[in-house]
Amino acid sequence: MGFLRGSLPPKQRLEVLQNEVRIRSKNAQKLKNGEKQEGGFRSGKTSPLDLGESMIFNFTTEERKKFDGRRKNVNRATSISNLPEVSGMMKKRNRWGRWQDRYICVHDYCLLYSTNKESLVKGHKVLQEAINQLYATGLSRARGSDITVIPLEVIDVVTFNKAKVIFKMKKEWKKKEIVFRVSSGNPYESVQFCNGVKSHLDFYNSQTSKLSQ
Repeated sequence: MGFLRGSLPPKQRLEVLQNEVRIRSKNAQKLKNGEKQEGGFRSGKTSPLDLGESMIFNFTTEERKKFDGRRKNVNRATSISNLPEVSGMMKKRNRWGRWQDRYICVHDYCLLYSTNKESLVKGHKVLQEAINQLYATGLSRARGSDITVIPLEVIDVVTFNKAKVIFKMKKEWKKKEIVFRVSSGNPYESVQFCNGVKSHLDFYNSQTSKLSQ
């Protein structure tokens, strides 16, 4: 799960270590000032998981309230949406271009994925708990969890290129895109998956637009 520093090439291992030093230094100052520490770290301690997907996004309190409010408004306004179920095993491209197995699904206008399929097939209660943790902590993946949660709110475009499915983020987010690839390599499956996610995203955007009028 995640990555191990010892298994990385020397240059990449150095980058990870430098990042750890930077975060520990900032957190030491924040701890001194009584502020929230970066990336959910505590007492200056770090781990490979902390430096992984949990730091894709770190939402502020204001952003979390805005996203959660809109999501709840859409749910209240639309009890039945007939949106397709979107789930399956994919491969995710990490920051170094390596492909890693991820089980992925869409639930309650959020994109969720995990290294452990069982984490996402235990039922809606587990998925909802992961989403609630996002809005409680501001992290894409809560400390100790193996589920990464990304609100559809931050996704601008979902597209495909052969067997790849590409999530392009809105310009205000420093993370430009997240790339998945269907495990079978079949482009038809990437089209199906892409269209399924787009239906959720388009519906959410249309409803939030109506509610804001």
